[in-house]
Amino acid sequence: KIEDEEPPTVTLGSDVILPCTFSVGQPVSLQYLAILWTFQNKMLFRLDNKGKQLSPRVTFSDADAMKGIASVQLHNVSVMDAGVYMCKIIYGPEKKEKDITLKVQSLPTVELLERVTNEQSMIVCSVSRFYPKNITVTIIQEGKDVTSSTLSSYQQNPDGTFNLSRTLTLEDAMKQISMSCRVQHESLAEPIKKDLLLLHGGADESNNAVVFGVVGACAVLLVIVIGIVYCKYSRKKGLEKFTMGDIQGPPVWIDGEKLTLYCTASSCPQDAKVSWMLKAQDGTMSEFSEAGTGEAEEEQPLISREYIVSKEKTTRPQKNGLCDYSSTFCFIPSASRHLGSSVSCKFVCGGKTQEKAFQFKAIQAKPRFIEPISISLCDSGNVQLLATLERFYPKEGIKVTWRCNKEKPPETNAPMDELITHPDNTFTVRSKYEIPGDQFKDPDFKVCVSWNHDSMEKAESREVSVKDFPWCPTMDDIPLQSERENNKLRLSCNISNYFPDALTVSWFGKKKGSQELFPVTGSDIYVIQKPQSERGTNYTYKCKACLVLPLPESTEQEMEYICRVGHPSLKEPIQGGTGPVQRYDLGEKQSFIVHDIQGPQRWQEGEKVTLYGTALYCKKDVQVTWIVTERDGTIREIPDVTKDTEEKLGANDYVACRERSDDSDREGLIDITTSLSFTASVSRHKSMSLNCKFVCDGKSSEKLFQYKDLCAKPKHLKPIEFSLLENGEVLCSLSLQQFYPKTMQISWGAGVPPSYDKMESAEEVTDSGLTYDLLSKCRIPGRLLRDPDFTVRASWKHEFMSDWESTQLSLRDPDK
Repeated sequence: KIEDEEPPTVTLGSDVILPCTFSVGQPVSLQYLAILWTFQNKMLFRLDNKGKQLSPRVTFSDADAMKGIASVQLHNVSVMDAGVYMCKIIYGPEKKEKDITLKVQSLPTVELLERVTNEQSMIVCSVSRFYPKNITVTIIQEGKDVTSSTLSSYQQNPDGTFNLSRTLTLEDAMKQISMSCRVQHESLAEPIKKDLLLLHGGADESNNAVVFGVVGACAVLLVIVIGIVYCKYSRKKGLEKFTMGDIQGPPVWIDGEKLTLYCTASSCPQDAKVSWMLKAQDGTMSEFSEAGTGEAEEEQPLISREYIVSKEKTTRPQKNGLCDYSSTFCFIPSASRHLGSSVSCKFVCGGKTQEKAFQFKAIQAKPRFIEPISISLCDSGNVQLLATLERFYPKEGIKVTWRCNKEKPPETNAPMDELITHPDNTFTVRSKYEIPGDQFKDPDFKVCVSWNHDSMEKAESREVSVKDFPWCPTMDDIPLQSERENNKLRLSCNISNYFPDALTVSWFGKKKGSQELFPVTGSDIYVIQKPQSERGTNYTYKCKACLVLPLPESTEQEMEYICRVGHPSLKEPIQGGTGPVQRYDLGEKQSFIVHDIQGPQRWQEGEKVTLYGTALYCKKDVQVTWIVTERDGTIREIPDVTKDTEEKLGANDYVACRERSDDSDREGLIDITTSLSFTASVSRHKSMSLNCKFVCDGKSSEKLFQYKDLCAKPKHLKPIEFSLLENGEVLCSLSLQQFYPKTMQISWGAGVPPSYDKMESAEEVTDSGLTYDLLSKCRIPGRLLRDPDFTVRASWKHEFMSDWESTQLSLRDPDK
């Protein structure tokens, strides 16, 4: 939305602000903002994410754009500047326009004279240099308008203002009275009034008047002659010498943000040329000429395309053909290249040369925060937080502060800041902060790091809580294990990889045919063993939750049991179930029981998978067959064999093995455990089905196993490839092959180790049938490779990879 503003009015030769304010309903982002001012279908000013362009006599404050102010200031206003200006605001896909009418006024100069000739006397009221044209000029005698006066025609001056006069011829009777001239104009708060007292008498007095009139006329003629000579001299001088204004631009440069310097020259012939010079700290001088010299862009030196010079001409209204010029110099400053440098601008007009220098006060690089805050565990039980701020300058202006949201903060060691100096003159700070891990048992506990730097308008911050921890509890499947005494079952669930030690475990039961859960608590029927947390090698915790329950004696007693786990790092509790606990028919000795197949739910291409099947109360002649239906429909039946007769088959084939055979708590019966091992393959096992079939005493029972996920890690078969583009950029390519499923994250970085700047990239994923291939491309400026230590690094993470993997390449690598 563009706000309504009062139309501005300005006096000729003054400065005026053309108002335009807007709002977007949120903080303004310069990435999506464009501001355009036009006048008489010509662009007056433009600001967008590519930079800033402005006409002579126009200035704009970049900081105002962030505040919703798009107003521009027009200097030394002339008559030709009056009219309708259009302010256009573009924010993202939306755009709004507003017309602003500028009124220009020039105050009239009034003179009241008496002219005496041999024949008559006249009163002349002369009004000069007024604008706009409409004006009222009246001669007054004794409070009354004199209607016999004559009004001249309007005369327009070269600057667009007007002159006008009103004349009254005097009669003898009017020569002894007071006369007045009154002028009314819209630029005046009240009319101007000039008085003249006439004191004419007899012949001697008339003769004296004639004498004085002649003398006065001679004086006026002399003034006119002097004025003509001065004007001719000034015009000739203007043709010989032009004037050049000081270079305008921000005194503080920000690393990585586009910068525009501009300079003006007045009273130039139309053949003016402009060039900008950049002098480096080591004394190296580079010169850049205006764009449009006829060279194709790809033929220009690479450094010239990094610095853009433009020139704009404004024809002046005088007839001498002189022009005013403005020139802009655009580039992106860098602490590594521009520290201690200076800029100058040179105009050549009519064979004459003028040059102005510009020395900025400072160059600053804003610190870039490496997302997110790094979290690690210490042997002491503390949590170490690491905030990294990279590539800032100067180092003295950085301040990092840690705090927590408790009234009484915990006792901790002071933060440790490590400062790293880079070859490009920038700095990186790594701020470490340790805090007791038990503090994070409170889900509302937060730690905040904030930082500020001379280059930043305001401080920034990030927060971390237990919700950001990567150590969330995971649960294994709940196998059914039989206790040999008192016909009871033990349900156990392994829980691991959690921190801090603040786990809650609850058991629930669900009756057969019902969806309603009821809590299971310790009683004569159920025994709940409290989990005991143990710390693992990676400093996270693990435990085992156990529930002991009696065997169901009828189908009506069959139930499903669920273990629910809560932790401060979880948004919602996680849970796992047993499935229906089958009836144990204690009276029928020939019946046997088959449990669900146990094994990993996530398979990875090329890794070994082992599944287990268990049956209770079997006769010794029990037969077990694993049945696999592969992706292409091939059915494979694999009978299990004892470990003594196990055959060693190929890595991609199946091996079924009788793992255990133990006496049951029923006389003459056994409990067995069988396994099936094979190497997972997307081509064979995608959408497969797998069953384990037990045959005992003429009866058979099968269990189906269905995995949750099958993945293939990406293969990185060749290094990063470099190729040179026509525009001087270097194209970096990374190829990853044969992964599944499709989701993949790619990150590019470039810089001098150990610090890398994040680079944008484009990815192309192709379907190769069962798996996917990816080609990632990243463009970098060719000038960066002038440093032999400059390194390009590509990292990738597949959804089933536990951590990122990466590769890198520099000019120092062999075979580059």
